[in-house]
Amino acid sequence: MQTVVQVLIMLGFGAVLLTMLVGLTHLLLRKIPPR
Repeated sequence: MQTVVQVLIMLGFGAVLLTMLVGLTHLLLRKIPPR
């Protein structure tokens, strides 16, 4: 059971990191005017 819990925690952490990276990239693209 411990391994399953660890895998779930790792997946959740990865998802949060991905969402944060996507949000940061979107904010940067919005701030920087396209040329």
